[in-house]
Amino acid sequence: PREPAQFAYDLSFALSAGAQQLCMLDGKLYTRGGRLPDDGRIVTIEPYRVLIEKNSQRRWIYLQAPPPGGEGAIEARAQNSTSSEDG
Repeated sequence: PREPAQFAYDLSFALSAGAQQLCMLDGKLYTRGGRLPDDGRIVTIEPYRVLIEKNSQRRWIYLQAPPPGGEGAIEARAQNSTSSEDG
């Protein structure tokens, strides 16, 4: 039996503006149709996701979204939390 393809990529940037499609996977810049080091191929790039094909399988890789509320909310939660670790 054929092993399922691994799709463990870190998508940090995706741009789709007309014919221009760029993305950054695992710290490297790719365009549509680009080949990945593990024989994967970038099928299409959309603003928040990239479709990759490998071993006749296709999977969307999504841009990691910031937490709800953005950084300000993280800082506010940190200031409002109290530590009870001191026995």
